[in-house]
Amino acid sequence: VTGLGGGDCGYHFKDGQCYLVYAFRDKKDATKWHTSICTRTRPLSEAEEDLAYFSAMPKEGSGGTIRGRVLRRSTPLDDDSRETVTPLQEIEITIEGEGRLLQTKSDGDGRYQVPGLLPGSYKVRASVPENVSPYTHLEIKVADRGCAVADFYALVDGQITGKVLDSEGNPVPLIRVDVVAVKDGRQAAPRGRWSYTDPYGGYTLNSLPPGNYYLGVNLTGALCPYPRVYYPDSAGTSLAEPITLGEGQKLDKRDITVPFVRADLEAEVEVRWPDGSPADTVAMVLHSQGPSFHITTNRSSMMRPGVYRIKGFKGCSSWLEVFTYGHPGEPGGGTQWHDEVLIDESVDLSKPIRLVLSKPGLHCQHRKQ
Repeated sequence: VTGLGGGDCGYHFKDGQCYLVYAFRDKKDATKWHTSICTRTRPLSEAEEDLAYFSAMPKEGSGGTIRGRVLRRSTPLDDDSRETVTPLQEIEITIEGEGRLLQTKSDGDGRYQVPGLLPGSYKVRASVPENVSPYTHLEIKVADRGCAVADFYALVDGQITGKVLDSEGNPVPLIRVDVVAVKDGRQAAPRGRWSYTDPYGGYTLNSLPPGNYYLGVNLTGALCPYPRVYYPDSAGTSLAEPITLGEGQKLDKRDITVPFVRADLEAEVEVRWPDGSPADTVAMVLHSQGPSFHITTNRSSMMRPGVYRIKGFKGCSSWLEVFTYGHPGEPGGGTQWHDEVLIDESVDLSKPIRLVLSKPGLHCQHRKQ
């Protein structure tokens, strides 16, 4: 018995193919067995390792085996979608249980194996430093002639946290903080890792590999109206303070100071549905044409329904987006709708900017380009 595949985790069998099936007996009906994509069920052509294990299975009463690998997982600074996995050798493994204490080490491929264990429960520990691994010990059960797997991962998770403040000591929310390698710091637009500050100006940069870094705002691209600023408050790499981050190290209170910038652009925005009725519940974002810098919008209680007030910066060409998440009871039902407009020097801000929620979806066209 298995599901249809996809969301129900069913294994997708194909007619005419041979499979090695791992299954669980149904607790209520002993004639039924259940399998899924979470088991080792696989085409027979991909089951060489399993078949080799079965053919070499020892006789009853010979005990079970604990085996596994010790691996190092790291994410490159300039590509957080790609993970690097490498084996760790000479890592001491301790296995304790059923009155025995055994030790071994991982080989050149990061593998280890301990056979001949009595059935029962065991604690398996790896000498991976705790600062790079949340799991340095596991508890597993061993069955006679069975093979239990205990893998360990050294997660390279360096971290830098702090706040972004302006020169008057005010927190700067929703601004992007960048970290780049020192060797790339003098490039016009170096690649690196980034994170937005929270409403209180705080930021966290996670999964950083060890290295020497520059930290700051606008290091990987222009972000109007702020200039490029390096940690702690320098304007150029010659005065910037490099940060050395060790493997799995956590650095906090790395605060960055940027110039005080006052929002000098203010405008009213009128949002309507296609039938002309006011849109009372919308989300609104104003950001520069470059990397997004979100500006919180202020809605005045003295204004009429569907009319909002926004603040921004003169001299920064900005996109204004309004969208809904499909609120029930409003025109359009549960579908998302949006509209967008580019605000530059040609826009007349003496009268309300009018937007109509008539475009399907949440993503504006300029975001897709």
